[in-house]
Amino acid sequence: MPKFWSEEEYEILRKYYPEHGTAACMEKLGRSYYSVKSQAVKMGLRRTNVKWSDWEIDVIKTYYEEWGVKKCKEMLPDRAETSISKKAQDLGIKCDLITQRQHLGLRTHDMPKGFYMGSVGYYMYTPTGKTEDRILYHRYVMEQHLGRKLTSDEIVHHKDENKLNNDISNLEIMTRAQHASHHHGPQNREVI
Repeated sequence: MPKFWSEEEYEILRKYYPEHGTAACMEKLGRSYYSVKSQAVKMGLRRTNVKWSDWEIDVIKTYYEEWGVKKCKEMLPDRAETSISKKAQDLGIKCDLITQRQHLGLRTHDMPKGFYMGSVGYYMYTPTGKTEDRILYHRYVMEQHLGRKLTSDEIVHHKDENKLNNDISNLEIMTRAQHASHHHGPQNREVI
């Protein structure tokens, strides 16, 4: 059941939204992002002369080049995509479209046919071009090196922890138990 807006809430929104935005109003009103944002739009309220905080600029500097405007927008919901892009341009930051597509799990033009970036950050490969033959690329590299298929208990571990470094010298076989112990053992508990 939707909660109706009171006159006091409308007044708070009128007073705080233009200068402080959605997040501040959410906190003051105890309402969701969508509720505050949609009510502000209905009332014709707009942000005025909003300065960029150091934190917002850090988000753009950290994520824009590799992840693009969509990731920045997720982290800065009060900012429009066009505003984020303009600020990145003002800061001299350009989005690397290839890296962005890799992070988003999309095949890039520089990857050979059959390659794409999987959703968890590993390269995937379809050697036959058939979806059902899809394999994690690091497993494919190890199978080619060994000249046999890996068993379901064999895990291919990246020694340097870089999921994209699939050079055979960086890969080693572990059992599932060894791999779990390596990543989740007592020495790594804080990292989880």
